Amino acid sequence: MFDSPHFSAMNLRPRVVVTRPYPPDLIRALAEHAEVIVPAGDGPGFTYDDVCRHAAGLAAIINQGELPIDANLIAAAPDLKIVANAS
Repeated sequence: MFDSPHFSAMNLRPRVVVTRPYPPDLIRALAEHAEVIVPAGDGPGFTYDDVCRHAAGLAAIINQGELPIDANLIAAAPDLKIVANAS
């Protein structure tokens, strides 16, 4: 983790994308440990292209099984450690 170009001494918190709206208390709890990137408002959430735009430096993706995790996304996110499907 520390040899990654996406982490610095000032920002050791992992970056996490949450692809769909989740309860605010769960997002706050996660934000205590990570930089959390969530979709704005109560809309449908991030698309595949949205996640690809955030991919550099991501440590985790939390989705509801709607996001295809393919070779292109994995290649765009070299620091990715986990993909979690949650409901």
